[in-house]
Amino acid sequence: MKKLALILGSLLVVGTVTQAKEIIAVPTPIVVEDTTIVQPVVVEDVAVVAQNQPTLRVTNVGQSIEVDNNAGSENGNVGTIMLANTVGLATENWTFGVMARKGWNADTDNGFTNAGSDQSRIDLDAWRNFSTENGSTYSLGARWRQETNKDSFYLRTKYDVGMFTGYADAKYVANEGSQNIYEIETMPVKLTVGTVTMGYYFDGKYGVGSGTTTNEGRNINTTTSQIRAYFPIYKNDKIALTGEYRLGLHKADRATETKTTELKGTNDYKFAQYNRAQLSLDYNYTENLSFSTYYAYEITKPQQKATPSSNNQKYYGEFGLGWNYAF
Repeated sequence: MKKLALILGSLLVVGTVTQAKEIIAVPTPIVVEDTTIVQPVVVEDVAVVAQNQPTLRVTNVGQSIEVDNNAGSENGNVGTIMLANTVGLATENWTFGVMARKGWNADTDNGFTNAGSDQSRIDLDAWRNFSTENGSTYSLGARWRQETNKDSFYLRTKYDVGMFTGYADAKYVANEGSQNIYEIETMPVKLTVGTVTMGYYFDGKYGVGSGTTTNEGRNINTTTSQIRAYFPIYKNDKIALTGEYRLGLHKADRATETKTTELKGTNDYKFAQYNRAQLSLDYNYTENLSFSTYYAYEITKPQQKATPSSNNQKYYGEFGLGWNYAF
């Protein structure tokens, strides 16, 4: 019995130890190999977009005819006719203009003759344009004007700030055979209220040096002051009819003050002695092609007559017609 009990005890101890080992056994980790295949990164060709470079482009071309006529001219005198060709160009911030004009005196008896040095000219314009965050714009520019007997050089500026606009041109005119001239032409402030724009106009000419053909050797010293108004009359999608009125405030040609009474002040006027009215019509034939025409008539009553027997009033008419194609 003792042997049997010993054998059973031994078996119990072995079974208990074996069971304990199974309970605390640490499972062997399963290693899973990474079968993911790493693909090489392919960088596709990326198109490089070049920044816009300032390239010169044509913005518009056009032609115009202007006819000037002084009332009281000789019989058969139609007036001065001028034909102009214009081209506009631009870059991102610059605008340029080229204008070439030829003039003739037209007469029903004598036909066409040369109109003189002041009517045939070439203008070259350049403007640098600026803008602000609030929408205001201003520009600085220059012009070279070539005529038969003189060259003119301009420094120019203009601005647009809400209801206020304006411009100023400072000029130097180099004359051949006569006095050179400094000139300032400006409308410093034009005020727009609703659809009507009004402003003050000033022009001053001041001669320097000496010449053989200007006022018997006297210096040129002329100032002109006016009030100008611009207003719409009718407008739709195709047609725009506008008006302009100029009221003379004062004009003084001090170079003539030492002349005789008959010739003194033949171009001068005082308040309201100069009046000019103009009608302009613009017609948009297509989105790009437009036509324009205008007629202006002015009456001046100088302070003195040119001759004792002459009429004291001067009448002047101006007619223009043109077309423009914008690209």
